[in-house]
Amino acid sequence: MLYASSRPQHESFEGASRGPQMAADSKSLFISHSSQDKAVVNQLIVKLREAGVENLWYDVFDVGPTTDDLNERIKDGIRAADYFAIVLSPASQASQWVSYEVQEALVQNKLVLALVFDAPRGHYDFLRNPHTSDLLRGGRRKVIDFSADFDKAFNELLLVVAPKIGKERAVGDTLNRILKDPDPDNAERAMSVAALDADAYLPPLLKMLPELRNDATTLYRVAQALAHVGQKALNPLFAHLFLLEPVKSEEIPSEIPHDGSSEDGWVTYAGGSFSDVLRHLILTGGNRAWAAQIGAGRCLVAMAERESTLRPLIRSRLNECLSAAIRAITVSKHEGIFTDDFYDMLRMTIETAASVEQPPTSLDPWLIQQFCLESLWGSDQSQQAKDKLGSCVVDCLSRIGSQKALERLLELSEDREIIELFFALDRAPNPWDECFTRFGNMAVDPLIDRLQGKNASFRPFILRNLSLIPNVRGLSVVMDAVESHQEADPLHLSKLLLRVASRGVPALSDRLLSRFEEYRTYLGAQSDLELSYVERAGAVAARSASDRAVATRVCEELCKSRDRWTIVEVINAIADQHIYPLLGFVRSLFQNGPTGAIRGVAAIALSKMKEVKAADIVSRLGEAEEATERPYLCLALAELRDPAAQAGLVDGLKSSFKRRDWAEHDLYATALTQLGTPEAEHLRMKWYKRI
Repeated sequence: MLYASSRPQHESFEGASRGPQMAADSKSLFISHSSQDKAVVNQLIVKLREAGVENLWYDVFDVGPTTDDLNERIKDGIRAADYFAIVLSPASQASQWVSYEVQEALVQNKLVLALVFDAPRGHYDFLRNPHTSDLLRGGRRKVIDFSADFDKAFNELLLVVAPKIGKERAVGDTLNRILKDPDPDNAERAMSVAALDADAYLPPLLKMLPELRNDATTLYRVAQALAHVGQKALNPLFAHLFLLEPVKSEEIPSEIPHDGSSEDGWVTYAGGSFSDVLRHLILTGGNRAWAAQIGAGRCLVAMAERESTLRPLIRSRLNECLSAAIRAITVSKHEGIFTDDFYDMLRMTIETAASVEQPPTSLDPWLIQQFCLESLWGSDQSQQAKDKLGSCVVDCLSRIGSQKALERLLELSEDREIIELFFALDRAPNPWDECFTRFGNMAVDPLIDRLQGKNASFRPFILRNLSLIPNVRGLSVVMDAVESHQEADPLHLSKLLLRVASRGVPALSDRLLSRFEEYRTYLGAQSDLELSYVERAGAVAARSASDRAVATRVCEELCKSRDRWTIVEVINAIADQHIYPLLGFVRSLFQNGPTGAIRGVAAIALSKMKEVKAADIVSRLGEAEEATERPYLCLALAELRDPAAQAGLVDGLKSSFKRRDWAEHDLYATALTQLGTPEAEHLRMKWYKRI
């Protein structure tokens, strides 16, 4: 029940309109207020009705010329109400009606809600009134301040008047702040609120798991919120990881046109409607159970990184999941059933374990023994089963990263049936592409030994993996292979060349530049794509070459390139090597470069060489391209220690986080540190990996 009283206005009313069904747990409320505060009280009553709190006793409705005894009606209203609420405002303090109602509330010893409106110092402004002072100094009262944030205060009022509804609204408001508040500090404070009531916040947070792969910010914030919740979140997350928690895929909206349903239940889509279906599947996560599995794994990794006390618990549970996954596969295998879910479960569990512990030495060696070709195929010899299982085996073994796992992978790489399945360069995704890079130096010698074998199909994958391991001996072997022309695919060779150059080994960079024209002739002549890779490799090698004269000659030649990525690397090489004869080329790109990114990179190069004034860069900020050029110009200003860089660097931190470009994200964070001011350091801590 809600009673509202003010100085009577003697208006008749046939009956109050009904709102939603009254909340079962709602309390009755008598609101004492001045008629001058009618507007805010009406707003409050409307919102209470919308929330399900109704059956109002209100003077505009129920008090009129026929009212026999108004004082008795007020006493009865206060007596019947669970709470006496007083609207505190300057007008209510001057009202005789409010004073009378306050005295009656004191006599009846009512629970008091002080609703503060228009008071700079809150309820303290009203303690001079003796009646109000007596009401507010008692222990049976709660002060709710509406003057700063009406919606927040209303939610606080609902928690008292209608706890269930209030809690639902409070949870929704807190989740909204966690996910959408632009300030990460506010989001973090909201996460700490969620941690106080895990039972209320876990269900809506877990419901978002399928969506976490679509947006980096949502993934980060949901994972961090679950980390705040702590151990209570582990069981449901593992239930999703292990596919024990059913997640229904969302139905395709009925408004998408289709040709009708066939007898077997399939629907045929025609024309543009097919793109609508694809868009729907992308936006909703497609297979939501699988998407939730991915989300659960990422959240477990984030929780292990944030809370050291949770790491051993997560690690222990992952080992249990691994054993259970293998048992499930073994049972289904012996029964002749091929089940995708079990292999997805195994892969996701190992992927999560590999991220939680680097390297994941706690993975049971017994698991490696299960990766035996004959036993894992079981009775299902279909191409789908082999392809699915083979991919899972390769991926899982590479993530385990132990010596035994490496040996098992190398054994599989010599199996004829495995070769037929996977050793094709045009197969995408190919599980062998980078499977040995996780082993690091441990894999270098065994891979080099296998290059001498007769297995030509496996050579491209060996060279690709060696080119990605920062080991000089392995990289030299890759260069030998490129120079010997043993590989038939020029595109593959040109990519290898770029990868070796990217390792930044001076001796190998000198070697590459010494034969650069030869590479352009026999690799770059094939097509523009191969040429772009070769030219980019030359520009990247020039950055770390010890022979500055050769680096200068190659950069001078590459200034004519039509590939924009090559031009970017040439600019970087000119700055790193301080090639002053090509300074004019960089200046011209700073003024008239074809893209914002190139103009921005040129600005950074000039600032590194101390060949540009901060004022010249600042003058360009207003007209710079927002997404690309402006953050780069701010990086250039940071090189010059100019505080004008601050805002753009923060924007760069935000955009690189959303793109998951962690190298660039670190670059902006370092630049903020370079500014050397307390404010810049505060902003770095505020936004670094906390979007």
